Amino acid sequence: MRLPALALVLLTAVFQRDLSATTCAVPPPCGIVRPGSVLFVGTVLGSDAVESPKDHQFYDVHFQVDEVFMGIPRLTKEVVVTAEGSWLLKGSAYLIDASEGDDKQLYPNICGASGETTSEYTAPVLDFLRQRAKGKAKTSLTVYVSDQHQPLSDFEVKINGPNGTLKGRTGADGLARFDDIKPGSYHATVARVHYRADTESSSIPDLAVLAGSCPSAQIAVKPDPVVAGVVLHTSGVPVPGLPLELISAPEGPIEKISLNRPFFLTKTDAQGHFDFESVSPGRYLLGTNIIGQATSPTPPAFYPGSRTRDAAASIEVRLGEPVDKLLFTLPDFGRLREIRVCVVDQDGKATPGVDIASGLPLQNGAKLVGELTTDETGCVRAHGYTIATYLIHAILQPPGTDFLQLRLSDETIIEPGEDPVRKVLVLKPPLRPAR
Repeated sequence: MRLPALALVLLTAVFQRDLSATTCAVPPPCGIVRPGSVLFVGTVLGSDAVESPKDHQFYDVHFQVDEVFMGIPRLTKEVVVTAEGSWLLKGSAYLIDASEGDDKQLYPNICGASGETTSEYTAPVLDFLRQRAKGKAKTSLTVYVSDQHQPLSDFEVKINGPNGTLKGRTGADGLARFDDIKPGSYHATVARVHYRADTESSSIPDLAVLAGSCPSAQIAVKPDPVVAGVVLHTSGVPVPGLPLELISAPEGPIEKISLNRPFFLTKTDAQGHFDFESVSPGRYLLGTNIIGQATSPTPPAFYPGSRTRDAAASIEVRLGEPVDKLLFTLPDFGRLREIRVCVVDQDGKATPGVDIASGLPLQNGAKLVGELTTDETGCVRAHGYTIATYLIHAILQPPGTDFLQLRLSDETIIEPGEDPVRKVLVLKPPLRPAR
């Protein structure tokens, strides 16, 4: 099973503070030309702001429209824009890059091009918009192909639109560029042997391309390789329900494992079998609890059967070459012993319905096995390996309340040992008492 990839989403939001305070990347001038854009130059006539407006408050700002580029009728004389804070000053002229909100009001776009017309950053945008108004701006489309957010090269890309079908190929950056195309509706498709469309990702293959714009289509794909095998105890018994991780192998022995590169998650079935589907080509480490987040009942263990990374064997994944019949034998972590956890309030009263958080990052840490919510006696009965360390604490948030009603206990460490364990956790008062 492959970890569902998070979509690459270009957010066009409707709120913006003082542009000088933003840290996001502003698109190129052609990037602000998109369906729904409202672009104009206007002078602030006044606003509904109080004398000392708050930065996180929204106010209606009235503009005299001086120059229209798109999104409103050309003969419009005045426009109201709802903006956050006090960055729009009476008497000053601004380029406004806005969108219409669900309430039909206009809001400056986050990461947009709004700014004073005298700004050095606004000048090239205005120059572009004026050239576009004269029909002198070029129209282009870029297609980005990725797997697990990694750009992919050498994909054949086709775009179908007013020009018919145009062909291109992605470079090392995963991009195929089509310049000087006609405005209109386009559909992009990509193809390469051993890859198929990733239906779990939010690909954007269809685009409305406006004159003088430069939108990007985003297409996620899956490769065909599968990594599969079985996990056994040292006794030879299959290990069911064990979380497994397939992580891109670090380049050197001291380089840390990074989740910024492709990684995949799965669990063993009732017979101890596992498979990772659609694994990107590359070199990987296989293991359980190896990302440092205590995701497994056992301490960290690496394929083919070691407790440390330096003794792990890497797995090479290539297109068209499944990797199966792997035998992963867990190191001996001892037997499972009973770990009983009870939760009480500050008066010592047993508290049912409390979640026991287990699996927080900890050296040699692991995650308790069992149902980790207290029963009517205020206790849970779980299990843990005798050679593992467990870090636990209690969490209680009554239904329908906010985080200020959250109640926690102190963290408690369960050290390795042979004997059964009983721990009592005491809930602290909430940050804000219930009324």
